[in-house]
Amino acid sequence: MKYIALSLSIAFLAACGAPKAELPESTGIGFKLSAISEEKAEISDSISTANQQIDLLAGQIDALEVMNNDIKNVYEGQVSDKEDEFNEVEADIASLQVQIDNEQNGEQKQMLEAEKKQLEDRKTVRAKEIAAAKAELDRIKKQSDTNILKLKGQLGDITTKYNAACAKANKLESDNAALDQEISKLTAENTKVQGEVDKLTAENDKLRKELEAARAKIDELTARLAELTGTRAELETSLNTEKDGLSEANRQLAAVQAKIEAQNVKLKDLQGVISQKENELDQKQDQLQDLQQELQDKKNELGQVQAS
Repeated sequence: MKYIALSLSIAFLAACGAPKAELPESTGIGFKLSAISEEKAEISDSISTANQQIDLLAGQIDALEVMNNDIKNVYEGQVSDKEDEFNEVEADIASLQVQIDNEQNGEQKQMLEAEKKQLEDRKTVRAKEIAAAKAELDRIKKQSDTNILKLKGQLGDITTKYNAACAKANKLESDNAALDQEISKLTAENTKVQGEVDKLTAENDKLRKELEAARAKIDELTARLAELTGTRAELETSLNTEKDGLSEANRQLAAVQAKIEAQNVKLKDLQGVISQKENELDQKQDQLQDLQQELQDKKNELGQVQAS
């Protein structure tokens, strides 16, 4: 009978609780939370690495700029010294030229010309040194600018990746908050369904008790009917053997028959009540099964979230 299966089901749920199906991590909210957790860990590592790289590159750029400024100052100082010396030589040459132009003594004039030649050679050397120093300074500047631009390019790329990782981390935080809200909603729905199941279980227990009482009444009436049937058989036997008491036996037989019919009417009424109760119980069983399935679905989804 359906009420027996329903009673066993309710007793099992009351004793053990509804079973929790182990869902694979690749389904539902559990998979989403697991994926978000893993992705957050990866992004956190990426952000930490990017921070270290940014600090390292920024330090390298600062150190390179300081070193370049130091080298630039050294070479600019050398160029300035050589230009000062070059200007002094030019001034000495100009002064000697004036002396040469005014000198009347040929021998003295030749000595001045020779001294001028030495100064001009010295000027040429200084000019070459200045040109070489300026060329080296220009080469160092270009190389320094190239290195700094390269490092700044790397820093820009890493900064872009860092900003993207931060934006992704913020989105994951938002997604995680949304999933937390969904979990809270599922928990509330699960509690509501559990309450409805408890209510139907109580109603089912009540109907089961009523049905058991009705069945007990049927058993009692059946026993009474059997007793009356036996009495009727005895009366019929007595009617056959005792012709003199025929009228009395017929009267008693009619009375017994009337009681039997009355009992049959009561039995039929009780059977109608039982049929009605069984129909109600079947309806409750269907509602309970629907709610149990809904509860199972909610618990499965909640269990999978808790397991992750």
